Amino acid sequence: MSALESLGLALGPQGKSPAYYFRKGPKAVDARLLAALKAEATVVSGGAVRVCFHDGPEEPVHDMVIALRRGPAVAPHKHVTREETYHMIEGLLRLQFFDERGHKTDSCLLGGPGAGKPLLYRVPKNTWHSTDPESEFAVFHERRPGPFDAADTVISDRER
Repeated sequence: MSALESLGLALGPQGKSPAYYFRKGPKAVDARLLAALKAEATVVSGGAVRVCFHDGPEEPVHDMVIALRRGPAVAPHKHVTREETYHMIEGLLRLQFFDERGHKTDSCLLGGPGAGKPLLYRVPKNTWHSTDPESEFAVFHERRPGPFDAADTVISDRER
């Protein structure tokens, strides 16, 4: 049993990273949940785990708390019709932005409270970006429109 399952969460359908859902009771983030999320991120392939506050992939709004373990950056990608917002809880996360030809155009280092960095960033739809933790873990709240549509995410095939 995973640390998240021991808190009453259930592993949902496999997506790009393991996603856990609340079975019942209050949907709240506390120190125990953050510790369990980071513990799970240390043992999964790819180092990314999410706890979903929405009830399933078909929901109109997706709220997730995600832990990314330091390692290779998430591949550059864009969401054709959906924006997404990152709100830092803990650690440092670099957002990098690219043009259509794959050239880096900008970056922003986000940080949790007290880090002296921006806490929140909204990525517009159709914007090439990647995420790269600059601390052992980057833990953040991500919010985006649902329902889930795999065709909305385009992953770059260019070297960046």
